[in-house]
Amino acid sequence: MLIGYIRHADNETSLDNQKQQLANAGCTKFFDDVLPLSRRRSQPGLKQALAATRHGDVLVVTRLSTLSYSLKHLTKVMAQLQSEGLGFIALEDGIDTRDPGGKAYFQLLPVLTAFHRESASERSRCSVAKARAGGADHGRPPKLTTEQKREIVRRLKKGDTQARLALDFGVSRATISRVQTG
Repeated sequence: MLIGYIRHADNETSLDNQKQQLANAGCTKFFDDVLPLSRRRSQPGLKQALAATRHGDVLVVTRLSTLSYSLKHLTKVMAQLQSEGLGFIALEDGIDTRDPGGKAYFQLLPVLTAFHRESASERSRCSVAKARAGGADHGRPPKLTTEQKREIVRRLKKGDTQARLALDFGVSRATISRVQTG
């Protein structure tokens, strides 16, 4: 059985248009998610669609982006489909896991996900390294200047308490303690 899943998202075709495309493809059951942006990740319609499937059924969407909100989520959903013996079709993307090319897609998706994650991580590391080389300072700015730290150490040696110094410098006692031990 072909089961259609429809999700409304910005800049996508209308729900009626998606339903018509799925009906033209032979879908007899339809599930949808029409959620505000803040709730799109919950996808109750997708959960209902997957619960309604039986081994050998095919989940059909108009586009791959309809099925998932991230590459990681897509990998998870596709693994679930495969483990439950379900097929998958993305009409506009030309993906049909019932044929050899579509089966290869199932195999390549985890590799693509790992590649995407690694390349994003590499881009981030390069960006941080470039910014540091240019003099940018990443991370949280220090709460105390070097001069303030020297003053704290001096006053601790004179007998001031950590609590008093924390109040005077507007920081926590833990910060004063780190200065003392650091």
